[in-house]
Amino acid sequence: MVGHLQMEYRGQLELRQVPRAGRLDHHALHADRFPLPPDLSEEEEHQGRFERNRSGYYSTFVAMCLLDITQTAVHGDLFHPIWYVPFVGQYAVLAGAGLIAHRRGYNRFFAWYQLITLLVWALVARRFLVGNTMTA
Repeated sequence: MVGHLQMEYRGQLELRQVPRAGRLDHHALHADRFPLPPDLSEEEEHQGRFERNRSGYYSTFVAMCLLDITQTAVHGDLFHPIWYVPFVGQYAVLAGAGLIAHRRGYNRFFAWYQLITLLVWALVARRFLVGNTMTA
């Protein structure tokens, strides 16, 4: 009951005027006349969305790592530099493990591992391994 309107759900939403709706009493409110479909709780809905996003992220990540390795092999630079395949391969293996392990702790581990290793790679290791060949 909303104001002077009564709403019913029977395959579609119907609104109609309720007689004597100025006075709300136990005869005016018919809660059993609203057979709404059962909703998932907010937590269950969030968990389902999280699982779809998690598996989509890990699957996409594995695919991108494999495509990157394939593209590098096509260009003939698969083992130049020698640490390329292990570096990209570790991320593909860990993301593949994330598809199998349905644990929140593993998701946190992978997120932190990815953040820390990529920052160390971008800010420290790459300068020593590559040297000045990038700037020349």
